[in-house]
Amino acid sequence: LERLPTDDRGRAIRLACSETESAEITSILGARLVSEPIIMSKLDDRGGRPEHQWTIKDRPSMAITPEGSAQPSATGEGGVPVLFSPWEAEQRVEQLEEFDVTEVGTGAWMKQHESLEQLNLQAHQSAQQAGDEFVLETLITFDKLKLLVHELLAIEAWRLHVFPRVKRGLADAKCSMRAYFCLFHEATLVNLLALCLHHAHACEALGDGAAVELVDYLARRLVDLSVRGRDWAKRGAEAADRAAVAKQEEEGSSSQGEEGGMSSARSVSLREEAERLDKQTPLEGLENQATDVIVQVSVGSATLVRYVCEHLNAMPVGVMSRVVETHDMLVSLVPVLENPPIVQV
Repeated sequence: LERLPTDDRGRAIRLACSETESAEITSILGARLVSEPIIMSKLDDRGGRPEHQWTIKDRPSMAITPEGSAQPSATGEGGVPVLFSPWEAEQRVEQLEEFDVTEVGTGAWMKQHESLEQLNLQAHQSAQQAGDEFVLETLITFDKLKLLVHELLAIEAWRLHVFPRVKRGLADAKCSMRAYFCLFHEATLVNLLALCLHHAHACEALGDGAAVELVDYLARRLVDLSVRGRDWAKRGAEAADRAAVAKQEEEGSSSQGEEGGMSSARSVSLREEAERLDKQTPLEGLENQATDVIVQVSVGSATLVRYVCEHLNAMPVGVMSRVVETHDMLVSLVPVLENPPIVQV
């Protein structure tokens, strides 16, 4: 017990021993070992830990559970922390449903967007820690990869045909956050699909129809990278130049040893940035957010192209024909490789 961190000592005693045994161990090792779990148990009893939609629901409490009862865990295999448990991921994936373009932004759609965001976070957490990728396996088990492709095409249609018509009204009504969630939904789906299609068996699970539609979508994003990449790179370079100038001003002031000068340079930089944002209308801010999202989506689509080409032999023959003949993706990648906007962005 003395080798354990202070926060884990009391928990180990309370979970492994009865109340009588815990009291005897406490008398030997000192009262300090149980002072903390007693406080933590009171916090748990009175709800001291705030609950919100990102809270780990299955975090074990400090209460002693009867022998033989199931004790939920906040960690997966190998002690990897999880946002939610595999059975909760199964429930979330099973509840996913297809939405039409006309339903984008509704309450039910926003609830599913939140669920997909959390599934994406958990999937990346599991992959990063080399843990059990239960989100990926659940998506394949319930055949929901086709649904992800459907949602991707639906939100693309909304961005291209609906957003230009409603963006001014959304900006005037100060609904920019809700509009940004709708736009960012596309980036979330691309990110989640990129993680799933890293595996060959996930590419096989897509099926013929969804795989062909996904290839068509990726071809459109490659065109965006080739045509609009220069503008995006210029826009990113301007933002980088502003950050570099601000950093040089701070470093120049600090090299002179003048704290007041450093504060003055920082305040000038912040003032200029504040003035630039004040001059920006709500509509311009919403358009800038839309541009940022499509840049992320196009860069993420390049990763998806790599996985599709890597696992091309495991996919239906129609997909290979689409990649090689219809879109000729190899040629589409040439301008992206010669003038890589990804590096400059």
